[in-house]
Amino acid sequence: MSEEVPFITVVDVRDYAYCPRVVYFTRVLHLRERVMEYGKEQQGEVPPAPLMPRLRPAKVMKEIELTSYRLKLNGKVDAMVVTRHGEYVPVDVK
Repeated sequence: MSEEVPFITVVDVRDYAYCPRVVYFTRVLHLRERVMEYGKEQQGEVPPAPLMPRLRPAKVMKEIELTSYRLKLNGKVDAMVVTRHGEYVPVDVK
């Protein structure tokens, strides 16, 4: 009988690259970092303007959740731009 492997998030990968202890604190000890609400509010409506003219988007989708069952990885991008050529370009607004 095979045991199912849990998914990890892209935030876990980022945190592990910064400091493996962060993942231990959040995943094993279930401690959470305080979120700065001011920063989240500021980020919410900032369009990725400098990029848009070059991409010539046919469509812009916001807050898209992506999952890879093969890699057991999931995460959310701020926006996904679909170009006129059918290319999907993830955008992370900082």
